[in-house]
Amino acid sequence: MATKHIINILLLATVFAFGCGHPKTDPHTISAHLPDAHASELIPINLSDSNYYDLESYAHDTLTKDGWQIKYLVKNDRNRYKDLYIEWSKGTSKGLYHYPSALEYRRYFIPEYKGENSRYLFFEHGCATDCGAVLTLQKDTIKAVDYEHVISYSLLAGIVVLVNQTGLQDDTPFEVSAVDIMRGKEHRVKFNGLCMAAAYKEQCVDTVLFSKNKVLVKATLTINDYNRDKELSEERMVKLN
Repeated sequence: MATKHIINILLLATVFAFGCGHPKTDPHTISAHLPDAHASELIPINLSDSNYYDLESYAHDTLTKDGWQIKYLVKNDRNRYKDLYIEWSKGTSKGLYHYPSALEYRRYFIPEYKGENSRYLFFEHGCATDCGAVLTLQKDTIKAVDYEHVISYSLLAGIVVLVNQTGLQDDTPFEVSAVDIMRGKEHRVKFNGLCMAAAYKEQCVDTVLFSKNKVLVKATLTINDYNRDKELSEERMVKLN
């Protein structure tokens, strides 16, 4: 991805405090903070404008089954063809997600709404040529977290399985994380072998199975046995409780 985007959240409802989290140090998640944009300057996207070609295939205004309104907006200034905003609202609760330069990337970088559970709205988008991400917009506290290098996720359970910072290294045993966003916990899953995929580490994982309070992760990795590289099939069971 040309540049890692910064998540911005505008707390518009008076029922919410104006305090926000600081960005986390782990690069696969980014916490929310207040944006510098004014909501009054945001306008709907004019899809008849040729500068927004093919955008309607990715940016769908949506009313979810739970009654949350999702709108794709741009700021009415010189950045209207660069930056994207996603507003989510229900009743007096309203949040705003700012994705700088999103409209300058290929269209699959735009977060597409995929579904919801009791606490989160889920969006999928690209984070590089071979990198998939899941953006979660929280309902009860109005904040957003973006997870990159996602292998699989369970919308119903609120679990995201991804390659973490350690897993992206070539010379250390492979590692992924099962992030339980409902409980606010990250479970690190360590393997013995190395992932030798040059750029797309996610392809070392063969299977992710979600069950009640458990996640099974299977991977095909590489070990050095008497100076010869051998493939090794490994699996790990993650207990979420």
